[in-house]
Amino acid sequence: MASTVQTGYRNHSFQWQDGNDNMSSTTQSGNRNTSLQDQDGNNNHASVTQIGQYNLASQDQNGNNNQAVVEQDGYRNHGDQDQIGTSNEAHIHQVGLRNSA
Repeated sequence: MASTVQTGYRNHSFQWQDGNDNMSSTTQSGNRNTSLQDQDGNNNHASVTQIGQYNLASQDQNGNNNQAVVEQDGYRNHGDQDQIGTSNEAHIHQVGLRNSA
């Protein structure tokens, strides 16, 4: 299942899923935010929440039973998560300007 909720101007969300029981969600509020989510495997969960402007989040899950969360509030923050294997968990929480993780 994939879901996207966007408010604002020129926000972009791209979601790709290959496998079973994967879940990805994107919520964006503001202007010109971008979210990329790619899931290959089974029972993976990915979530992006972005508030502000020009934020970028990228999540790539290759395997099974992985969890990834990106939360960004501000301006020009960049969060990137790559998971390979089984039962990995990653969280990014950024507030402010020009943070990168």
